[in-house]
Amino acid sequence: MERISGSQLRIKRMLYYLSSLFLLASVFLFYVRRRRSSQAPRPIGQEIELHRDPSAVLEALRTSRRIRVMGCSSSGKSTLAANIAEARGVRYIEGDELMWLPGWRLRDPEEVRAMLHTATSEDAWTLAGNTRDAYALSRTELIIFLHLSFWMTMRRGIVRTFRRCWYHEMCCNGNFETFSFVLGNIFTESIPAWIWKTHAGFPARVEKLSQECPHIRIIVLRSAEKVAWISNNMLHK
Repeated sequence: MERISGSQLRIKRMLYYLSSLFLLASVFLFYVRRRRSSQAPRPIGQEIELHRDPSAVLEALRTSRRIRVMGCSSSGKSTLAANIAEARGVRYIEGDELMWLPGWRLRDPEEVRAMLHTATSEDAWTLAGNTRDAYALSRTELIIFLHLSFWMTMRRGIVRTFRRCWYHEMCCNGNFETFSFVLGNIFTESIPAWIWKTHAGFPARVEKLSQECPHIRIIVLRSAEKVAWISNNMLHK
């Protein structure tokens, strides 16, 4: 049985306390937001509402050749986009792979744009990412927006960050998340920090995209159950 060193144990305990702090803060914000609005969420742009017309949602998924999956960090957009691409037999485009170089170095924006234009010029693809590139948007036929609850997204982000650090899991382009980076940037650049800062603003971003690109149909998935429903009814057939 592998022994845990004293330093590893201290790091583990520190992450446990920090995770508990984030969880408590997330619970508080979750209930504050829930008290502010007890009504059903307002449709976003040209949203095809799953609870009103599930057949239209499935038809949009089957007929759209170029699909973009958007959402906050840890919402599950990469997993869903990869599954859709595999089920449809089309190219999967991972936005983080285009953006990051090894060593967590940002790729030159012009190079990212050129790579994105090349990839999205193909006839059919599925893209995971939140880029606002005009050409890619002009080619997009359907946006699937994952807007799970803040509480669920934050929990996923904390668990994923801890797992990647502890098991040294590789991320995009050979990069790794580390305890030292997470602890040193816990309130600024970590995944939980990004979720905290950006989750609430995503519906407005997608609404603006819908206004700028009225040709794009939109499906909003607001729960893990709805994501599973799509998987069961479309991806596994």
